[in-house]
Amino acid sequence: MTRLPVADLLSGDSLVVEPNSTLVSSLIKQLEPANMNVIFVNAASKKGNSSLDKDDNLKILPHYGVKYSVQTLEKVIPDASKRWMNWLRGTETCNLMSRLPSDLITSGPAVPVAPAAIEGVPNEISLEHMQAEKGKGDRESELYGTRPSRIAKLPEGHKGLLAFPTVDGSPDVWYRSGWATHSPKAQLHLTLRPLKADSADELPVRDSIRLSVFGNLLAEAMVPKMVDLTATGVSYTVDASSRGLSFTFGGFMPLMPQLIDKVLKEFNNFNGNTSATQSSRFKRVIQEIRQGLETWSSMPITYALQDRNMLLTRDSFSRAESLKALEEVTRESAASSVDEILLSQPMQFTSLVMGNVAEKEANNAVSSFVSGLAMPKGASSKVKKGGKPERVTPVVRITRPIEIRSKNPRPDDPNDAVVLSIVAGVSTVQSRVVLGILGQILHTVAYNELRTSRQLGYVVNAGTSQVSNVQYVSCTVQGNAMKADAVEATIEYVFTHLMPERLANLTDKEFADYKSSFRQDLLQPPQNFQEEISHFWGPVTQGGQCFDMRSNMATFLDEGLKSKKTLASTWADLVHPTEGMRSKIAVKYFADSVPKRPTEEDAAATWSEQGVTGSGLSLLRREYNKTKVFDHVDSGVREQLIKEGGHFPLDLNCGPAPSEKKKAQTQFLRKAAPHAF
Repeated sequence: MTRLPVADLLSGDSLVVEPNSTLVSSLIKQLEPANMNVIFVNAASKKGNSSLDKDDNLKILPHYGVKYSVQTLEKVIPDASKRWMNWLRGTETCNLMSRLPSDLITSGPAVPVAPAAIEGVPNEISLEHMQAEKGKGDRESELYGTRPSRIAKLPEGHKGLLAFPTVDGSPDVWYRSGWATHSPKAQLHLTLRPLKADSADELPVRDSIRLSVFGNLLAEAMVPKMVDLTATGVSYTVDASSRGLSFTFGGFMPLMPQLIDKVLKEFNNFNGNTSATQSSRFKRVIQEIRQGLETWSSMPITYALQDRNMLLTRDSFSRAESLKALEEVTRESAASSVDEILLSQPMQFTSLVMGNVAEKEANNAVSSFVSGLAMPKGASSKVKKGGKPERVTPVVRITRPIEIRSKNPRPDDPNDAVVLSIVAGVSTVQSRVVLGILGQILHTVAYNELRTSRQLGYVVNAGTSQVSNVQYVSCTVQGNAMKADAVEATIEYVFTHLMPERLANLTDKEFADYKSSFRQDLLQPPQNFQEEISHFWGPVTQGGQCFDMRSNMATFLDEGLKSKKTLASTWADLVHPTEGMRSKIAVKYFADSVPKRPTEEDAAATWSEQGVTGSGLSLLRREYNKTKVFDHVDSGVREQLIKEGGHFPLDLNCGPAPSEKKKAQTQFLRKAAPHAF
């Protein structure tokens, strides 16, 4: 709405200030069969006995396999249009009640009832704490305001927080007054995470599915009970997963105590209570989850990316594993999942309160939550030796090239899909900047070559990204112009030929422009208060680390990254090394049957045909016999990779970059990921 003057906000666009009855009447008259399309979904078609099967005009919707037919209304429902028009003209009387199902007919006339007024909306809201203070000398604080501070002392009379031990013994409660953007609302994020050792096993798939079913059932149970309260402008979420139990509350602060009490009351009544869910609802939710796991409605590249991520991160499972585990879930096991899997063990409580709220109100809200959350009998509050919350999600350390050769999971989809990723290692302030700029350059080079020039498919993307604390370079292609093995070769051509060539020819002006573009993205201010609290929530859950990440990145960008040669040498070390192997993951989906992996000579011929020569060809030959090939991805495959390489360190590396005058800039990625070289 920023395009309209403030004075016109209430009268702009969709609001009709002067109703035009003539215009409305003319629009209503257009509601006749001749101007309508009718869609009829025949449930019997799933059983194979649909009348569509006998239709000479039967069609199949591309990509989805849905059978459909386009017919005239007159053919399907004779005289229906005529009756409708006679009703409109008043030449025929319509007894609608006689046409309704018997269970919808009520005694007496059916009279519409306007909804009652929304009650409970606060009449007065103090704006004293709406505006956050701006920081001085810190670029990040200038954008997002002063960082939240940790509350060292509990409010008097509230000892509930002591039920959740912290590693250092102090409450992990954070608070910041106001927003850098403008909003009269406040936000509360609260999470309880299990305390465990670094070597703790990941959650079994059966427990992960139990928690997922619990979340679905809880949401259905709570929504109708919370509707009156949420209509006043407040919101809430409840999430239970392997990482812990999380709650969020948002809205006007005068309503926050009522919101917290209501959510906790409903959660406590539901948690562990088998009778809170009707058998019919449980069966329906299970069926909906099963249907979601059995349906492949997204693009193949989406599932290829999920496979790549499943190899790298714990507590994720294949659809086959999830479906098998789903069969074992009962109402009883779902209802008891949060108590048995999460709350029965020591938990680390962490909270962040931000926005238009005074510190005393924030403390009271947090204490009210903790004291109101019912804990299972016998729950342990003793901190295990070496136990700590998982502040950084472990990432599997890839020690050699991995290749997945699998069939496109979407039925009858004609596309091959390829995801080729090079894992760089644990990020640093320097690597975030350098790989970030390299990602911008790679995106343009790959798109111009693979999409525009070669026209390999309508889905082409490339760049750099990060999972947990680990960075990677990646390129994705989906299309039917070329098979997956050849597509991988074209990506390698981009990696080993076009990118080095582009970096070698990068002008000083282009280097400065890329730095300027990256700086602009880095120092983009938040657009809304949701972005603000998300920005701070990460460092809060990490124990207060990395609040100044962007500032340190900006400092390195301005003072440390002086030469464009840093980009070229970094790319060469990571993606085009002259010796050793890369930490590479290639996920290939084939539209038809999965072909046998080409021999080294056949593969080399394909590489050469797509333009890979010289040192690039030597690199791929070195990697060929060391590549581990799988025909699917699941937690078992991930476990094999963990046995080979373990996990990356859980370091965050977000402090100021070391002086680049004392050491070569090209070495920082080697320190971040020595295994990759």
